[in-house]
Amino acid sequence: MSILQMLQSSTKPEGKTSGQEERDHHLGRLFGLDAIMKSGILFKTEPSHTAELLRLLFDLAKKKPWLREECGWIVYRAVQDAPRTTVCVSFVEIVMRELEAAKLARSPDSTAIWLVVRDRYPQVKLPQEPWRHADPLHPENLTALSKVLKESHAPKDTADDGHEKHAQTGTWNSKPHFAWDVIFEILFQPSLQEADRVQFHQFWQKAVDQTLFSASASTERKYWGLMLFVKAFEGAPAAVLPSVFSDNLVRCFVNHLAQEDRYLHRTAHRALKVMHARIEKESSLAIDAVLGLTKPGLPHFDQATKTKTISTLLTHVQTADLEKLQDALLASIIRPDLQDADALERRRRMLADHLVSALRSRRDADDSSYFFGTFVQFGCLGYLGVNAEDHVPTPPVTNLSRTMFRQSLSACFGHLLSFPSELTMRLPYQTLLAVAQLATPKTAASSVDDVSRTRATLSKMEGLRKLDDLAASNIRVRAFQLLYALVALQVLDRDEESASILSELEACLEDVSKAPEKAGDALSATLLEILLSLLSKPSVLLRKLSQQVFAAFAAGLRVKSLQILFDVLDTSESLDGQQALFDEGTSGPESSDDDDVSIWSADSGESASDESDMAPAADEQSDSSSGAVGGRMDVDDDELSRLNAALGQIVGTQPLANGDAGHSDDSSADEPMDDEAMFALDDQMAQVFKERKKTTNKKQQKKDAKELVINLKNRVLDLLEIYLRQQHQNPRVLDVLIPLLRLGRTTTSKQVAEKCRGLIRDLAHRCRGKMVPQLKKRRHACKVLGEIHEEATRDPSRAHATACSQSSLLIVKALVALEPQNVARIVERYGNTQTRWLTGQCRVQPVLFSDFLNWSASFRQQQQSRK
Repeated sequence: MSILQMLQSSTKPEGKTSGQEERDHHLGRLFGLDAIMKSGILFKTEPSHTAELLRLLFDLAKKKPWLREECGWIVYRAVQDAPRTTVCVSFVEIVMRELEAAKLARSPDSTAIWLVVRDRYPQVKLPQEPWRHADPLHPENLTALSKVLKESHAPKDTADDGHEKHAQTGTWNSKPHFAWDVIFEILFQPSLQEADRVQFHQFWQKAVDQTLFSASASTERKYWGLMLFVKAFEGAPAAVLPSVFSDNLVRCFVNHLAQEDRYLHRTAHRALKVMHARIEKESSLAIDAVLGLTKPGLPHFDQATKTKTISTLLTHVQTADLEKLQDALLASIIRPDLQDADALERRRRMLADHLVSALRSRRDADDSSYFFGTFVQFGCLGYLGVNAEDHVPTPPVTNLSRTMFRQSLSACFGHLLSFPSELTMRLPYQTLLAVAQLATPKTAASSVDDVSRTRATLSKMEGLRKLDDLAASNIRVRAFQLLYALVALQVLDRDEESASILSELEACLEDVSKAPEKAGDALSATLLEILLSLLSKPSVLLRKLSQQVFAAFAAGLRVKSLQILFDVLDTSESLDGQQALFDEGTSGPESSDDDDVSIWSADSGESASDESDMAPAADEQSDSSSGAVGGRMDVDDDELSRLNAALGQIVGTQPLANGDAGHSDDSSADEPMDDEAMFALDDQMAQVFKERKKTTNKKQQKKDAKELVINLKNRVLDLLEIYLRQQHQNPRVLDVLIPLLRLGRTTTSKQVAEKCRGLIRDLAHRCRGKMVPQLKKRRHACKVLGEIHEEATRDPSRAHATACSQSSLLIVKALVALEPQNVARIVERYGNTQTRWLTGQCRVQPVLFSDFLNWSASFRQQQQSRK
């Protein structure tokens, strides 16, 4: 008895057996046949034994579909691992003959066997059916191959060629069939490709995108598709990966990533992680992924999925690919190939967002040069309605899109200003200059609402050309060009105040062009006034612009110019302070609340002073440390009492004047009111609530004014931080100390106070050793030292005393560096303050004297070491 006969008899169920026993018999036969196949004995025996074993395997595959893949894998591995000898060729011929006889050729496992035979044993003659040209990967077989790999045949189906379309493999397998790996291995290797075979992108589009990701595909099929996406990113060469971002696959990603309760949510996340892992190793793939996820007709991936997929991919785009990315996205903006108006708007906004994100992902200012074309396109589309080539986009740009392009341009400029350099300071000016050259009557007349205003503003950019030669070697000129260009940008955005600022800059243009390095105090003061007006606006771009321009002109600022900043710091944090800063023509000072509550005072007997007493209390409750504007104010108990009293007097239910707690006559209280009395009562109540609303609005105005002033002070402190960082050896930094100390003591904002003390602390830390301010005379420094000691007596808090001590020691170091003999004057100053403290004439924290004693010990040790 042969081995096959023994195996067959041992694994044949006898009598009535349960399902589990029958399953065990089939598995035993499968394992036995696999062992015989692996032993290699088939290559040493008669062909009839080989055919018999294959028939047993194929019969088992047909009888039990859930074992078909395993049976096919056994045969595939035997063919794959067999040595290329004459005996093995004979074995392969028997395999193909038995496969055809079993009518299993149109199945995934048989397809894998067919492909390995065709590629490894070209001398073997393959049947002409069921695959045309004897090759499953021939273009004519692509549709049939897709159906075979999908495994969607119904039971007892028969193909046109007579081969059975066998039932699916029973239970669903979460792992894609091994035939996919065989096909991918062939299509991934160019050396295995043939001219008459399908390419990878054709196979993926048909077999994966249009089959596994079709609208009617089941969740299980889509799961396979995501697993194939993972396989592709784990092993495919970079050249073929752009093809995997097919439309249906991306839509599947969006649908299942958007909601956590979708079946494939976690699988889609896993696929994205694999993609990111590959791109982190090969950043050259990033641009293909970005372009694949932003193709026309697809939604905004990041917004729809609530992820940062594209934003992350943009950070990996190589510098060499930035121009390609820019050109691709801009081309799609100009001609998005969409007709639906809403879809068109969303598409252009999405692409503009990606361009802005690409710029923001750059951490090197030199990379920004690649985006100059983007800036010009944004400017032309936003302000002229045409592209940089003077062509009207198809479809034309709507007003909504033009506004969006302007905002995108401002966002780009705001990011550029985060990298102070010659390049980034000149790009906004060069951009607006390029836009100005395209602002011809032909382009403007058909697309711009206010043609004359737009052309007039852009034409002023030509006046800056006279500064080009100076700008190459002078940072102040570049800063002025930057300021001029971005103010012109605000004018184009219909900002009326910016128009007057632009006129002031035109007046300064001649002074800057003549002698920028000798810009007088008048010019510096004018520029500071302009910067302050820009800082008062809630714009990140204008804040960064003001800081860059201020940094360029900081070295030339004089005391008169700095005093403009100090005046802002000394402004009252109230409605009066807002009026003083912004020249707002409001009616009277903030204490004149009597008129607003006249009906309350007259009807309820309350004095107007009660209301004026409420205002400070309300202001104290609204802490503006964060500078945020808004918030609803709570009505206090006194206000509610007055409201109740006023309403009670109208309806006649208030307490009597003699203090009795009784009520008015019962008969009069219960007497019904006629219509005329009801209407009169309604008017009186409406008046009461109207006056109450006025009071609430007045309080909100005070709160808003306070927070606006505090916000502007924060911006000014940012400028002073730049000045102290750049000019810490300039003797004028001593003039900054007193305003900072005074503001830290008087402000109602804890955040502003801490910021002032932080600036003093950083300055003291920076001015160590020989890095102290370089004084020329001691008189002014001694005066400031006396003012600091006087300031220290006005607030007994330790935080204020520490800031005063740091400021005082800074001046002490500067005076000693000027002349060591100044020690006597310094000791005298400290002695006078200490005497007043000991005699109770002032209140000062001891830290002022202890810090000086510590410095004195260090100074004495240095003097002795020099001797």
